[in-house]
Amino acid sequence: MKSNTLNRLLDEKVRLSASGEGFDGTVLVAVNGDILFHEAYGWANRELEAASRPDTVYRIGSVTKPLTAAAVMRLAAKGALRTGDPVAEYVPGFPSGDRITLRHLLMHTSGIPNLTEQPAFAEQAKARRNVDELIALFRGKPIEFEPGSRFKYSNSGYILLGKAIEAASGHSYSSYMKEHVFEPAGMTATGLDDNRSLLKKRAAGYEFDASGMLCNASHIDMSNAFAAGGLYSTAADLYRWDKALRENRLLPEDIQSDMYQLHNPTGYGYGWFNQTEPDGTVYHHGGINGFTSSFVRDLKRGITVIVLSNTASITPSVLPGELHKLAARAEAS
Repeated sequence: MKSNTLNRLLDEKVRLSASGEGFDGTVLVAVNGDILFHEAYGWANRELEAASRPDTVYRIGSVTKPLTAAAVMRLAAKGALRTGDPVAEYVPGFPSGDRITLRHLLMHTSGIPNLTEQPAFAEQAKARRNVDELIALFRGKPIEFEPGSRFKYSNSGYILLGKAIEAASGHSYSSYMKEHVFEPAGMTATGLDDNRSLLKKRAAGYEFDASGMLCNASHIDMSNAFAAGGLYSTAADLYRWDKALRENRLLPEDIQSDMYQLHNPTGYGYGWFNQTEPDGTVYHHGGINGFTSSFVRDLKRGITVIVLSNTASITPSVLPGELHKLAARAEAS
């Protein structure tokens, strides 16, 4: 299939998928190292009538997690930590921290309750806090099951991984990510959001209220998202990271293979969900107040699909799978 035909089909799919509610965001599709489609739709800021652009900056929510996991594995590759290390080694005195390992945190099998499911969290998240204060919000909660026995998604685990990165590296999470992940990958528009910094090309976030009316996103101080969901980025920057991984510039191939393995029955590796199909597709979806993000990586066919949106809705989560299917069919034809 010629690239101009594929571009037309991809554009039609975006517009069709979003026809019911509109779509604000940026879409990127690449195959075997070539960006075939990189387009922006709708508004980056509705009140200012500022259109979305390919280089618009979005909060990426839980797409932060595979980046955090890669940072942990980079430290492991350098011998600064081991995935089998107990959490207590990096967070002294953490309850059950002698039998919960970094591997459990990476795979969401720690049993540590998910901070964001706590009834008070939405209100608590309006206040600025440091990582130790953030950990204190769930530190006293009893574990929900024996570590390693079950899978349960937990943002708390990735907050602890951010703390482990700091302890093992001697740097803040933000500075370690910048120096050892973002810069080596050529990512110039990615960082840890702190609400206060002026950030060029930043999109405003929107969500639907109970009546279905679009409104400004509810407030969250991004210090509460930290290493579990606190990064901002662009579609192009995330593609640069994808390419750096494919070219083994950030992590050796054997360590990456371990990252993508199905480490539990639900199909979660280290920071990535795996579809358990032979095509070798891994992905992660993210959402945070007013933003939705999706990142699909077909490791076998070399297809990458990134969808970033400044509207909290289902479309940005469903759309990447549809675009991936179109690109896969084009590759096969």
